[in-house]
Amino acid sequence: MCSAATEVSRSLTHGLVHRGRSSTIVPIHADGSRQPLYLIHEIVGEIDCYYPLARALGSDQPIYAIQLTGREQERPLGVDAIARAYIQDLRAFHPAGPYIVGGYSFGGIIAFEMARVLHEQGEDSPLVVMIDTFLHASNQRVSYREKMGVFWQNARTGGVDYLSSKVSIKGHYWKHNAENRLLSLAGSVYQALGQLRPACVRKAQAEIANRRVLAVYQPGHYFGKVLLISCANRYETLSMREDPLLGWGALAGSGFEMCAIPADHIALMKEPAIHMVAEQLRARLALIGS
Repeated sequence: MCSAATEVSRSLTHGLVHRGRSSTIVPIHADGSRQPLYLIHEIVGEIDCYYPLARALGSDQPIYAIQLTGREQERPLGVDAIARAYIQDLRAFHPAGPYIVGGYSFGGIIAFEMARVLHEQGEDSPLVVMIDTFLHASNQRVSYREKMGVFWQNARTGGVDYLSSKVSIKGHYWKHNAENRLLSLAGSVYQALGQLRPACVRKAQAEIANRRVLAVYQPGHYFGKVLLISCANRYETLSMREDPLLGWGALAGSGFEMCAIPADHIALMKEPAIHMVAEQLRARLALIGS
């Protein structure tokens, strides 16, 4: 059960209560001689997923995260607007670039757009890091007939285990969406009463708002260096045919590089897969220099 008291305690513990626009910047690991890596929050606004990555990268790599601080209710909906706001926060925190930006899942999309905006402003990012970041619009819908054909073929091959897995995944998806809608409604009540929103409410509202942002995002081209670290174990989506480059092949230039890690989307940011992620990232960061 979430509570307002728990949210306040958590905020103070993680340094979430700051003053000024730089309050979005949180040091994950501030020490080290290399150029800092700035990572954008994932879809619910959290940055906890970056602590294991910081440990895996080692003590010489500074990492800062850009988190959601409650301004999501004030900001205009749009990836470009969010990217420009975060660049302002970044410059307020550290006026001199260049900036190495990245993010996990949703955070990677914001980082990609930040790099595009920085390029427009005359400052190129040495590297954009996207960790299992995909564009839903790039997936190709398949016909109902094809979808059912694949389903029955897999059911015959996988038997009860396959059917149980599909039921479990679908049930989790529907349950998660229903809970988010209820929590978002509760959030409106908290705000109307002028009370602090519990963490679970804040996360649900952030996820709903950010999914709307993604639905209208029209990415442009970017020709700088991009590293896309994807998961090799993807959940089966019968209604969609996934682009092997997760939608980025047509948008990134010759500096685009992609590598796959044997894990699923969630496990990618945890032990032991996070060490493989760090190994790939460390190799690219070493080419940038101090």
